[in-house]
Amino acid sequence: MSGKRFSCQWGWIIFVVIVVLIGSVTASGKVIYVDADATGTDDGSSWANAYNNLTVALGAAQSGDEIRVAQGVYKPTEYVPPPPPPPPPPPPPPLENSKELQTTEEAEDRTLTFQLVNGAAMRGGFAGFGEPDPNARDIEVYETILSGDIGIAGYYWDNCYHVILSGWAGPTTLLDGFTITAGYADDYYSSTNSCGGGMHNNTGSPTLINCTFIGNSAVRDGGGMFNNSESTPMLTNCIFTGNSAARDGGGIFNTEHSNPILTGCTFMGNSAIYDGGAICNRTANPTVSNCKFTDNSANHGGGISNWPGDPAVFNCTFTGNSAELGGAVFNAESSPELTNCLFTGNSAREWGGAVGNYSGSSPVLTDCILWNNTPEQIYLGPDDNARITYCDVQGGWPGPGNIDADPCFVEMGNLDLLAYFKFDEADGTTAYDSIGINHGIVHGAHWTSGKINGALNFDGYSDYVEVPGITNPIDMTYMLWIRAHSHNGMWNTLIEFANDAPWFGILSTGHVELYSFVTSAMTISIGQWYHLAVTSDGHASIIYINGNQASNAELPNTRTGAG
Repeated sequence: MSGKRFSCQWGWIIFVVIVVLIGSVTASGKVIYVDADATGTDDGSSWANAYNNLTVALGAAQSGDEIRVAQGVYKPTEYVPPPPPPPPPPPPPPLENSKELQTTEEAEDRTLTFQLVNGAAMRGGFAGFGEPDPNARDIEVYETILSGDIGIAGYYWDNCYHVILSGWAGPTTLLDGFTITAGYADDYYSSTNSCGGGMHNNTGSPTLINCTFIGNSAVRDGGGMFNNSESTPMLTNCIFTGNSAARDGGGIFNTEHSNPILTGCTFMGNSAIYDGGAICNRTANPTVSNCKFTDNSANHGGGISNWPGDPAVFNCTFTGNSAELGGAVFNAESSPELTNCLFTGNSAREWGGAVGNYSGSSPVLTDCILWNNTPEQIYLGPDDNARITYCDVQGGWPGPGNIDADPCFVEMGNLDLLAYFKFDEADGTTAYDSIGINHGIVHGAHWTSGKINGALNFDGYSDYVEVPGITNPIDMTYMLWIRAHSHNGMWNTLIEFANDAPWFGILSTGHVELYSFVTSAMTISIGQWYHLAVTSDGHASIIYINGNQASNAELPNTRTGAG
């Protein structure tokens, strides 16, 4: 790089990204082993002597302990501490109405659950007893399943109400590497047993990492997870798929000021009859970042429903979600913040293909793309007021920096963001790609404050960020924030590819130039932030400055590589 100095923050690169820094929860007490196939003394002291029953292991655990669970399927049972009590008396002779007796017995059994131990860490995905390395861990190869199918196999009416129960668990309570399935909370007349088939958190704020919630359901709210009474669980890299609720929150339901933090999670194929196919917020303000919402459905908000709720949603993709109102997101009496999000292929049967608003909602959308959603991208009711800036909205939308330009997705079948650099690390030599693939190496540039959070300051004399190449970078949109400190030198590179061609940059005159083919009519002033965007489809490229088309002609795509 040569030429003038400037401070630059990349707000998008569609191609685009998302950084996740995951803190770890470390146990400081004893290690307890669980393996249904172990044949030793059944005391949890080693893999050979592992507990066969996870419920017994939880009963023996204390805060600071770590429970390691081997591959296999584990179901809740009644905890019977050693030594075992005397055997119960024999059952009475069968009554004529034996079916009624059986129903009562099953109802009692269905309250069985895995109760988390406050401050204890529970990790699945271990190879376990009999394997060459029993401590080998791979949550996909050595899948550890927590199942609520405690009755007749495959018959959900007799499943437990909640697979996992968490009450008053703090953030050092860890659940890592489990598949949670077959919870069935169907007791409509119980405020507890009608919600949270997979997991029920009541004033519980555990940490969950790499967990999958699949095939759980609730007759009321929160098929996969129910968060109540100021519960604030932290979920990282978790998957919710095929969960359902007969009312709200097929994947997750948050209420009574429960504000979970979700990072890098995937919601696919979840459904609710009323609100929030993936997530429903009722007086709850979760933080959702780097998540994917695909093919979820509900009456209001196929992806997320807020009524009321003011979540902060960053760097998320919404594709193929559907609803009657608000295909991807529905807001009523709500003011969520959505930043750096992609909405495409979502649909609503009445209004708000991407985002539907109702009853005095005031959403804030920044640096988002809303394209190919039906019937319209955004719907505002008569009492709603949205603040939408620096977004690419099909059909256009009033507001600073907004554009109406085909984002030229690389593949319509794969609409994921490819790279996104927030430049908010504040120190170090790594610029993290938020999707975790294309981390960059910082050469010479210095960390500083930016338009949104952090930025990098380049002196114009060999400062740069080196990122891996992107295969066939043809149909893409690039977006970034810049602020120039001075106009010195001939050329200031913003994007350069593997062929060493300075593809996109700023001239000493302050004009933006694209590969020497065209110069923008508009100039970049010193000391001001500008939102720059370039769209390319393999045949033409167009420059936008603060949402206005700045190039006077469509340009041929001249890139031969990326790096």
